[in-house]
Amino acid sequence: MSPSRPEDPAAATPALHAALDQSEKVTVKVEEAAHELAAVNTTLQKDITAGAPTAQVQRTIEKSEAVEQKVQEAAAELVEVTTALAAEVDEREALEGHVLEMQSDLLRSQSAEAASRHRALHDALTNLPNATLFADRLELALEQARRHEWRLAVMFLDLDRFKHINDTHGHDIGDRVLQETAERLTAFVRGGDSVGRRGGDEVPGAAPRGQGDRSVHELALRSPPASGSRSPSMTCASASARASASRSIRRTGRARISC
Repeated sequence: MSPSRPEDPAAATPALHAALDQSEKVTVKVEEAAHELAAVNTTLQKDITAGAPTAQVQRTIEKSEAVEQKVQEAAAELVEVTTALAAEVDEREALEGHVLEMQSDLLRSQSAEAASRHRALHDALTNLPNATLFADRLELALEQARRHEWRLAVMFLDLDRFKHINDTHGHDIGDRVLQETAERLTAFVRGGDSVGRRGGDEVPGAAPRGQGDRSVHELALRSPPASGSRSPSMTCASASARASASRSIRRTGRARISC
């Protein structure tokens, strides 16, 4: 059963405003009663000083007592209203706190959902799009190529002697080589190109709007891990591993190119 949604804080505003208005009215009533009592007491003091008749003094005393009773009643009403106002404020603060907590829970849930979705569509080691996401991007690129009559090039890169690197330096170094290769490829590709990992040491890449076989071939030769050298060195922790790559390129409407 899903938790009930809290009342909107804006809905509590009329009740809070009503309590504030009532508090102001009672405060005015208390002040008026206090002034009236002060005036009656002044009159009583003058009557006594002037030696006014006993009946007149008695009437002033009775009026003073009546006004004092009014002051006490107004003061009691003010206490009651103030207590109610404090309760309204506490309830509103609690409600706002609950709303903030729910918003925080929602943000955490959305963040966890985004992280879970990212994990489901990305390779855990290299953080490249996995086979599922790359296939989806490739399908979209093919559809755009058909629609706009573009050429699309797909390059499959395999790290040479990768098993030898794992056997010689250990799987931790092998993993770092894969991560370094992924980082270099990600930094190298053009905007709109896609890079992914299908598993093992194979890294496919899609380059929409290829300009021609020669340009694609030159782009492949410059792509990491080559970058101007057939076997660049990758230093990982205390080991230095040398990796090169074989590339296979397929273009829409063209034959396979290897380099």
